[in-house]
Amino acid sequence: MTVSGPVRPARAAGRTAACAAVTALLTGCSVLGDVRREPAPPTPRPAAEGATPGSTSNAWVVERRPGSVDVRRGGVRVPADFAQQTVEFADAARGAALFTRCRPAGCAARLLVTADGGRTWQERDHPLPQADNQQLHVGAGGAVLLLAEPVAWFLSGDAGRTFRRIPYDPAGPPVEYRRLLGEYQVCCDGDERPRIVRYPGGGGAQPVPAAPPLPGRVGAVAARPGAAELWAAALDAGSPGAAVSRDQGRTWTGTALPGAAGGLVRLRLLVSANGADVWLLGEREDRTRFPTVWRWEGAGWRQLLANGHPDGYLSAVAIGDGLLAVTGPGGGGLAGERWTPTDWPANGWIRLLPDGTLEVADSRDGSVWLGAGDGVDRRWAQLVLR
Repeated sequence: MTVSGPVRPARAAGRTAACAAVTALLTGCSVLGDVRREPAPPTPRPAAEGATPGSTSNAWVVERRPGSVDVRRGGVRVPADFAQQTVEFADAARGAALFTRCRPAGCAARLLVTADGGRTWQERDHPLPQADNQQLHVGAGGAVLLLAEPVAWFLSGDAGRTFRRIPYDPAGPPVEYRRLLGEYQVCCDGDERPRIVRYPGGGGAQPVPAAPPLPGRVGAVAARPGAAELWAAALDAGSPGAAVSRDQGRTWTGTALPGAAGGLVRLRLLVSANGADVWLLGEREDRTRFPTVWRWEGAGWRQLLANGHPDGYLSAVAIGDGLLAVTGPGGGGLAGERWTPTDWPANGWIRLLPDGTLEVADSRDGSVWLGAGDGVDRRWAQLVLR
């Protein structure tokens, strides 16, 4: 993953896309349903027994929708004038939510965590609940990182029970933030020639032994989980280039990109949670346009046209089964040789969690969707915090 620019803004919450047979997805022979289909509105239920006002254990009401979608509604008790700012998960079970109330004098923050996929939430003491800017970031393993700008960062490895204070530096985020973004990254912001670095557990940035033989600026790197393979991509005057290393960056081999053309402004490398699939996306200046897509075939790259894809584009993740899940303003779908619309019950900004779960944020209503599973086989849950 590449780090480029300031600390990412806090994300609002979300929605995604759906299920089908792999053979149909690869051949493009079937359409899975109306991608804009809205789920039926949930029916309010009485609160779970034992969920009393003021309780720190916030019980969800779990409903079942057609298509095996769980709706986990309510249960977060914060004052009404606090707005839901960020909801992030580390996996299908562990996540955190940040609510804020901002005034000219600064922002007050309330922090909640869950260990059961949002069925219950517990409020934690925020280590600095009043600051100019409040942010929440959740990393692999359930790490919770808070920014209380411009005072300090705070890191918790025990679901917010305790925090370690990290000094604030206006020049950029600390190494603890960088580690949340992945073991291998492109570093650093503002460098004339970016380089690939590794963040080992507990350590700072270590440059890989050799730079990939690519002209232009390296803009993306990805690693296969638990393996020695790395992929790097660079742009030179809008034209993409790529290289692969099979020994953790000691040596590199340049790789051709069939159909590559100029006019690109950003490259993204995506790897499925099981490490089986690697994708390269080339985005243009108008990042709402569908990107150019390549898939790694074991010895080289293959361009996939995703025939029939929409023009609009928002985000994409590698879901396994040789497929790319893409979301956009017209709904979600799966990219391969052809574009296959999905009838998954959510569509919005999509993230792939380390355990393969999909997290989708719906900025329209603040709900979050979790799609646990692998490939096109997903069990969906909608989280409506209040």
